[in-house]
Amino acid sequence: TVIDIVQVDASAPRSIITAIEENRMAEIEAIAKKADDSARLKYDELHFEVPIANPGKILCLGLNYMDHVAEGPFNKPDFPAIFMRTATSMVAHGQPILRPLQSETMDYEAELALIIGKRSRHLTADNALSAIAGYSCFNDGSVREYQRHTIQWTMGKNFDQTGPFGPVMVTPDELPDGA
Repeated sequence: TVIDIVQVDASAPRSIITAIEENRMAEIEAIAKKADDSARLKYDELHFEVPIANPGKILCLGLNYMDHVAEGPFNKPDFPAIFMRTATSMVAHGQPILRPLQSETMDYEAELALIIGKRSRHLTADNALSAIAGYSCFNDGSVREYQRHTIQWTMGKNFDQTGPFGPVMVTPDELPDGA
């Protein structure tokens, strides 16, 4: 089940973005602990939205693991390739991916999405994890025919509704330390 925290406390944040920006994640946990059965919803009956509806930017890493590098015509890069995705390329959990008519094949890759929770600059390996508000699942649907037209991958990564995102965000305290 899922707890409707607004049913428990009407002043609870109504979006993950608000909870992150206002540093209210601990409050949400406290509200959830007060929930009775009337505030619980059946997971299978929910209609999901993407966890972060209007992100400021969506940065993606490519060629960041050797098995994937070996699939293509690439040598091991010194640094991962960085490309952008747009919000319109995202699609919520349980909603269909749309294969563009321009694509005979559509590829996909399971990815881990990191949700950055604070403005950050000059992060180091020692403090980078402090900027992460949570993690979610992401499916990087790619139209390879367009991705390979140029050296920039963005064209093949941004067809509408090609990137399933979610269904939930997991906070760092719920997982082992990522260091």
